[in-house]
Amino acid sequence: MGLERLRPVTGDGLFTAFHGNEAWAVAHRLLLPLFGTFRIRDMFDDMRDVADQLCLKWARCPEGTALDLGSDFTRLTLDTVALTCLDFRFNSFYRNDSLHPFVQNVDAVLAEAAKRSTLPDFARFFRFRADQKFKKSTHYLFGVCQDMINERRRRGEDASRKDVLSAMVFGRDPKTGAQLSDEHIIHNMLTFLSAGHETTSAMLTTICYYLSHYPDKLAKAQQEVDDVVGRDALNVNHIQKLPYLEAVMRESLRLVPTAPTFFVTPYDDGVLGGKYQYRKGDVLAPALEVIQRDTNHYGPDSNEFKPERMLREEFAKLSEYAFKPFGNGLRGCIGRTFVWQESLIILAKLLQNFDLKKDDPSYELKLRSDLSVKPDGFYMRVSLRHGLKATDLSATAETYRGTLGSSQEAQVRSFDPQRTMHGAPKGQPIMILHGSNTGTCEALASVLASTCIAKGFAPHVVDTMDSAVGRLSAETPIIMITASYNGSPSSNSVEMVAWLEKMAAQFEPLTDLRYAVFGCGHSDWKDTYQKVPLLVHQLMANSGAKPLVSMGASDEAAGDVFSNFADWCQASLFPALCHEYNVEVVEDKVDVTPCSGLSISVNHPTRVQVTTDMTIPVKHHLEFRFLTDAGAGYEAGDHLLVLPRNDPEFVNILLDRLGMAWDTQITIGSGRALGVQDGTRLSVAELLGAYVELPTTLTAKHIRMLAAASSGEILKSQLDRMTGADNAPCLSLLGLLDLFPTSSLTLPVILQIAAPMRPRTYSISSASATKPGHGTLVVSTVPGGIASNYLANVEKGHVVYAKLNKNPTFRTKQTLDGSTPPLVMIAVGSGLAPFRAVIQELALRVDKGGDVAVERRARHQFPAYLFYGCRGRSIDEMYAEELDAAERKGIVSVRRAYSRECEGDSPKYVTDAVTAERDLLLDLWKTRGAVLRVCAGKKIADEVWKILGPLFQDAGPTAGMPEGEESLNDMTDLQRWRQRLAPNSGSQWEGRYKEEVFS
Repeated sequence: MGLERLRPVTGDGLFTAFHGNEAWAVAHRLLLPLFGTFRIRDMFDDMRDVADQLCLKWARCPEGTALDLGSDFTRLTLDTVALTCLDFRFNSFYRNDSLHPFVQNVDAVLAEAAKRSTLPDFARFFRFRADQKFKKSTHYLFGVCQDMINERRRRGEDASRKDVLSAMVFGRDPKTGAQLSDEHIIHNMLTFLSAGHETTSAMLTTICYYLSHYPDKLAKAQQEVDDVVGRDALNVNHIQKLPYLEAVMRESLRLVPTAPTFFVTPYDDGVLGGKYQYRKGDVLAPALEVIQRDTNHYGPDSNEFKPERMLREEFAKLSEYAFKPFGNGLRGCIGRTFVWQESLIILAKLLQNFDLKKDDPSYELKLRSDLSVKPDGFYMRVSLRHGLKATDLSATAETYRGTLGSSQEAQVRSFDPQRTMHGAPKGQPIMILHGSNTGTCEALASVLASTCIAKGFAPHVVDTMDSAVGRLSAETPIIMITASYNGSPSSNSVEMVAWLEKMAAQFEPLTDLRYAVFGCGHSDWKDTYQKVPLLVHQLMANSGAKPLVSMGASDEAAGDVFSNFADWCQASLFPALCHEYNVEVVEDKVDVTPCSGLSISVNHPTRVQVTTDMTIPVKHHLEFRFLTDAGAGYEAGDHLLVLPRNDPEFVNILLDRLGMAWDTQITIGSGRALGVQDGTRLSVAELLGAYVELPTTLTAKHIRMLAAASSGEILKSQLDRMTGADNAPCLSLLGLLDLFPTSSLTLPVILQIAAPMRPRTYSISSASATKPGHGTLVVSTVPGGIASNYLANVEKGHVVYAKLNKNPTFRTKQTLDGSTPPLVMIAVGSGLAPFRAVIQELALRVDKGGDVAVERRARHQFPAYLFYGCRGRSIDEMYAEELDAAERKGIVSVRRAYSRECEGDSPKYVTDAVTAERDLLLDLWKTRGAVLRVCAGKKIADEVWKILGPLFQDAGPTAGMPEGEESLNDMTDLQRWRQRLAPNSGSQWEGRYKEEVFS
């Protein structure tokens, strides 16, 4: 395959990495948010700018010129990727026949990779010159990319554009905290610039062939563009309203999938179609051209170009497996939304301004295949429509850009919102939860919170789905906004879904609770469309909760997410809420009252003082002492709720923009929203540093508040344009400051935008008796995380506000004489924290009693067993010597798994270590009645249960188990058993198996 031959250039980039590659996983998690709907919409202007350049080139060509579509669309797609993702201009349309040297070398490596894909491996030894040229081009590309990386680092994160390159250079993996190496950054840069543009160029060429070959379809598509866009400048709202053009695109991809296959691996042996046998682990390549022309799906005319069959209503009826041009599952094209918007822009502009004809009327589609499948030898002629001339087209583009520039300058001069502050509104409390990896659902949650205030409701919680596990109340309606990611919940909703599954297995534990669910998705992914939102909706109902309204849904393939959500809220959600809670219906209006409607409790916090900071990569060890008696007597497994502070540098930026000194005194007239008493006086630096969370996402409602507070008509007009119902912005507070560098900003507006500071939960990693009045934490630094970065940067002597939170269900009592069941502890990363506390408690007892535990070690009967996974002993293992000493004393038997320093047959992951010791664990469970505790991420916790659950289920009667318990035979019963083993389950087996899951 051509892509595999491209690996010397793109290595472990997103397209060419082998399955299971860790660098691919890190890059995928880092870049996925940048390819969400709202972030792609932000790229519209850059995409249109390059499309304008192509249109102007075609308009200026002499009439009758045969246009090489493959060449021009390659320039278009390469320039678009470079500008939007890397902030770099190749300016390919401003060069005559000589392309930018970088583009020439990209073309060279693509051509050579395509040629190599047709030759046997040994052929390269007879193609010395070609091989040397390939290496030379690769070396040049790597050098240019490294220069771009170095320049981005020199500029710094704050001064750099927030694009794909910045995410790779400055970002950290939200799961592991890891950063991409320069080599992996280069691999992904070249992935986007080579394989990333190739298939799009091929698709556009194919679409133009079909439109020019079928004049009636061309006329239909042009009429749609004329009806929607007319002679106006194309904007982001227009491209949401072109269903027939989208159908043309789908039909072209159906007949000619530019990426003709992908690879899948079966989990089990089987027979395909009744005659083709395959084995577990085989590599299978579905032939998309065959699948997407199957008459069972598309009828007897499946070989014909018929866009009508791919209109949204008809397309929705197709089998989920009938259309797969963007790949499958986790390895599906991450840039799908990018490609779709880019293609819609250029096709809409071409249809708006040009008539399309084949250069050779007798030409019939002939395909060639290298890195992609594309028309071979196809040329086209164009002529301007509506009597336009090239100068008219140029003037239209320049006028549109000039209008934006001048209006933005006016915004900066006239921005002067009101300077008043009021208290939080009263109303029926409401809880808004969101679950999203790309930020779309979070943006919608912010919009809903703002609207709730205007409607007379008080959204006292706006947070992730996982934050509300076990906190749902019948007194507060719950609005959940969530999405599916390859059929699974987002990273910040997995715990909520698991908790709801437990609730649904009981008898209506959520009776009297009222809820509503809104799902985000894309119907092109038929097999997982709205899967998680529907699951959440069903689990809530099965748990006894009552829906306020039918589930709302937004399909990115059919319209704008923001508009769909606003329509659902207006037509369904708020009428139901007002009726249910006897709230007077309030008509929509802009409310400039600066209040968030949120509250947290910060009454009588416990203060702790940091005494040491032993930093290792990603994780930090912090020792603290309690400054009051409130923390005395904590036990292993207890939590510390830490109230963090915002980055002082960011606070100073805001103060500079406000023109306020840090010690300016502020009186809070109504402090309910901030959790302080009315009339509280404090400095503005303290208010912004400790009482509200910065930065936050600005919503369309917030921007409308800025417009309403402004006295300048030009500013009002431009802000209203930014926040049209179909064009909601998604800016951070820093982004707004960058956009309006000289505008004035008021404290009331900042407080309206910000959310109150909330505490974060950490497991205490020490035994209280080890050093009375002191304790320790293990902190994993999360990119962008307020609390983890705050704790990672505190210095010795710094005072942290915190609260002790007891956690008795995680606690167990172990003795050294074997009279109690042994404790099996399974942890990953910072999940070691509570178990270190347990081990310290046991060590204190050993030291106090002089027990050297030789007999216990000889019998291999330890009071505790630890299975611990991390990257490596020399990389990020914490407390290694401490654990070794405890093992020598016979306190704990330690099994380690190193994912980066794994050697030979040693376990790589903690699940491998658990699997290798199944016999030991079964013996501990069956003969000694072992108690298990797991502290890890949701995925690891589930994988551990998949290993141990069936093992223990099949064990039969176990030590300490009551007689007469019913047998558990299938997976449904296994899930019930998992719940029965948990603390406070009401079962006689409760407490045998407990999980503490962190995100």
